[in-house]
Amino acid sequence: MDDLEVRMIRLQKQVEKADATERLRLQPQVARVVATMTSRGRAVPAHMRRINHTLMEEAQDDMFDNMPV
Repeated sequence: MDDLEVRMIRLQKQVEKADATERLRLQPQVARVVATMTSRGRAVPAHMRRINHTLMEEAQDDMFDNMPV
């Protein structure tokens, strides 16, 4: 197991335990790990793709929640 896999597992555990604010803070880190794995030609596990997708949606929703009407 290399450093990238260790980071991926650690982030997954942090996301699972995190509240909404912490999940928003972790989103860029998860996206970076997924992007790094992809750029290195490594397969990104389906659960990490789902976590990344969900966090990106949550970040987008949060951005629109704070927009004035």
